[in-house]
Order: sequence, then C-alpha cells, then structure tokens
Amino acid sequence: MSVKYFNCFMQKIFLTFVIVYCGPSSSINAAEQNPSSHEHGVGAVNIAFESGEIEIELEVPAEDIVGFENKPVTKSELASVKKGVSKLEQGDQIFIFPKSAGCVLEKTEIASVLIEKGADDHGHDDKHDHGHTQGHQESENNDQETHSEFLATYHFNCKNTDKVDYIFIEFFKIFSATEKLLVQFVSPSGQGAATVTPNSTKITLN
Repeated sequence: MSVKYFNCFMQKIFLTFVIVYCGPSSSINAAEQNPSSHEHGVGAVNIAFESGEIEIELEVPAEDIVGFENKPVTKSELASVKKGVSKLEQGDQIFIFPKSAGCVLEKTEIASVLIEKGADDHGHDDKHDHGHTQGHQESENNDQETHSEFLATYHFNCKNTDKVDYIFIEFFKIFSATEKLLVQFVSPSGQGAATVTPNSTKITLN
C-alpha cells in the first residue's frame, strides 16, 4: 500500500484529524507552514485495522529524530538523518503486538523534507568546495524558525487481528527526546484515542 493511498485512507477514517494529506510532501509542507501544529517532544500516531492488516502513521518533529530541523548540509547532519531513518524503519521494534496475533511488518515508508531535499541533493558532493554559497544561504534560512517533520507509515500483516487487543508503543526507547505520542485508532472493537509516554507505553483497544 503506497504512502499516498494509506494517508487518503486514514483521512476518510479520522475525519477530525488535523492533517489533510494526499501525498508525502504536501503533509510535511503543511506542518512547516503551520507552526502552531508543531510541538517539540510531541508526536502523533494513527492506527487503522482492515481485513487482516494494520496500517500505522507516525509523525514526529525532526528535532526529536535527528536533533535539528534544517536541511542537512554537513557530513555529521547527513549521517544523523541516515541514522534516524534507519531507526524509524524498525517498525516491529516500535509497535509491539500480542504474539497470538501473528503480526509481521511488511512495508515501511519514511518521508521528510530533510530526506527529499537534503541528503539526495548534497550527499554526492561532500568532497567539492562548492558549498560556501549554499552554506551562507542555509545560515540565512536558519535565522527564521524552521519546522520539519518525519512521517513514517507502517504496514503490518496479521494472521488474527481479533487478537490485537493492545499495542505497546516502544518509540521512546529509540528516540528519547520525545515526551509523548497522541494516538488515534480504529480497531474492530471501535474507535478511540490515547496518550502514551515513556512511563506508559500501552494502549488498550477494547
């Protein structure tokens, strides 16, 4: 299932969800243009069940993932983005389901302007001394407040979704800068919402 399809699917389910999203860059750019929706240390999770599948959308400020929100320029910043993406891809370490449900992570997609316009543009030019102008431009851009996000989507196949009556969200063990995640879900037993923190990582679905 593509990122675009998944988010349009989530839009239909969560009619009150603040992000109207039909493509990776549009969601991220919308968050950047709306600073009031961006709070460091706070992320959002949406979970939906459908025919033996579980789709999860996770959105977190880039500051919580890599420690900065500007487009990566230096080798250190590029390495941090690469490491952050690698950690985000471990959806089966972030979302823990009951073993009896037989859930297996099938697909993960990660989107961020830090990836799309940062690493791809600069990664092959590290050895060339053409970055002075770009560095100066980055410095000017950084004088203004920047808001960037990481958007991760996860697709799980489950042998028995009826057995998923709880989920542990162990995101905080991997990204300690995050203080809480605001969760919305639609499960076979109904809709609901919860807040998870480092000290309370379990959500009950029924």
